[in-house]
Amino acid sequence: MRIKCRDCGFSEEVNLDLFVKILGGATAGFGFWAWTSFLFAGTGFAMAICIAIITGGAAMLAYKDEIIDWVANEGYECESCGSKSWEAISPDKEKEINEHEKYQRKVSASFELQQRIETAEALLRSDGVEFEKTENSWLVLESSGELKEIIGINRLEHYISSL
Repeated sequence: MRIKCRDCGFSEEVNLDLFVKILGGATAGFGFWAWTSFLFAGTGFAMAICIAIITGGAAMLAYKDEIIDWVANEGYECESCGSKSWEAISPDKEKEINEHEKYQRKVSASFELQQRIETAEALLRSDGVEFEKTENSWLVLESSGELKEIIGINRLEHYISSL
């Protein structure tokens, strides 16, 4: 499972390292407080305390997603932007987000390619060059009367720059 910053999009794997950073600090603080306040001294509740720790551990395993949301939104700062606003992302949701981002990049690249093609064709028209677009190439009628097949946008752009 991962957590993702709602402000900047930075994500971090929720693993033992994260819990050591967050819960380790809290445990050390509690231990110091318990030591200085003599919390367990002479109470006779040692067994009850052990049972509570075991029950708490089991509860942490059972409610890990809720605990991750709570811990992440209660003070864990984003390494990238310093925000404290997080959301838990399950592996399925992370896969869905990655697929959506990949789709958006593909659409953006397709749009950019279409823009390059339209610009190249406009340049051909403005130079008075007769051409016909086929599926994967352009048939250009050169001034010598020859038909020249140009395959690919990169070659078409190179041909235009040589005019």
